[in-house]
Amino acid sequence: MLYLASKSSIRLLLLRQAGVDTTVVTTSYVENHTADTDVPIATLPMYLATEKARGVVPPEADALILGSDQILVVDDRVQHKPESVAEAHQQLRRLRGKPHNLITAAVLLRNGEVVSQIQDNATVTLRPYSDRFLESYMASIDPHVLMSVGCYQLEGRGVQLMEKIDGDHFTILGLPLLQVLAALRDCGELQS
Repeated sequence: MLYLASKSSIRLLLLRQAGVDTTVVTTSYVENHTADTDVPIATLPMYLATEKARGVVPPEADALILGSDQILVVDDRVQHKPESVAEAHQQLRRLRGKPHNLITAAVLLRNGEVVSQIQDNATVTLRPYSDRFLESYMASIDPHVLMSVGCYQLEGRGVQLMEKIDGDHFTILGLPLLQVLAALRDCGELQS
């Protein structure tokens, strides 16, 4: 059994579809955007993923905990998840016509010790969409898009915002799945 310290429905879905017996667990870690900005951008996703995993009370001895997080970096600045549809609209205006980096990290902990650390980057370039398209997109999106730092879902209508993708599909979705599966095999959770 893998315990996932993440509220992300897509991470849970990816793991379960890959055949990994996964249960979501609550973490006591609460992101503090002001305090977290003291962590360098290059290590921020791993820091957040690790803190999420460390914030879980293991439900059983030798429980394997997976923490994962993703940040979006544009113009050397970290963008945070929007808190409202209006903020999502502003963010999509800022990202329009530009490339941005998605840095995704995953950490596996057992008995409080790091078993594996994984970090991967992908670059997404949004096309220079019109204001009319943006208004149409905003009117049609599911509120779950606010759970995404990029304000889009690659697996949904958000793909229409995109012009170019460089990197792993799973990393963009928020979990470097192939590397996580390899790590699970390495630690004996999955058959090799």
